[in-house]
Amino acid sequence: MSDPLYDDRFYDIQEEGSLRSARVIAPLVLGWVGADSVLDVGCGVGTFLRAFAETGIADIQGVDGDYVRRDRLRIDPSLFRAQDLSQPFELARRFGLVLSLEVAEHLPEERAEGFVDDLCRHGDVVLFGAAIPGQGARATSTSSGRAIGPGSSSPAAMRPSTFCGQSCGPIRPSISGTARTR
Repeated sequence: MSDPLYDDRFYDIQEEGSLRSARVIAPLVLGWVGADSVLDVGCGVGTFLRAFAETGIADIQGVDGDYVRRDRLRIDPSLFRAQDLSQPFELARRFGLVLSLEVAEHLPEERAEGFVDDLCRHGDVVLFGAAIPGQGARATSTSSGRAIGPGSSSPAAMRPSTFCGQSCGPIRPSISGTARTR
């Protein structure tokens, strides 16, 4: 299956900047969380998982749509699971850290609560980020400012255990404006 939004041109433009940012963010997050396993839901080609692996985390798992070309993965393809994220998923295990970055805004709004439930079911610590309104996400369902997250109308967004909030709040100020991130 292919998705015209995530073609070679998209990854050619996005991939290196994402990996550069991930190499800055991964050690910061691990300094706060101390996880020994990482699940990335909506991992794309696995740039964040690659960065976590480079820090020494061997237990990684990526989940994203079947449209992700396996020959572009930055992780071992055996660590990738194709999954339609607009549908519930179950991996039958938990991880030290679950991340989902700039994924939820691409899902239908009615999937919000179930998606957050899926993330929380797979780990006690969830690092979540959604594109901000006007960021330029293409063909998204909720990038109009109603994305899943703090301030969302979704009941799932109101649960304190859903987001890192206080403990991960320093990420943006820690990396903002640095040449190493995009």
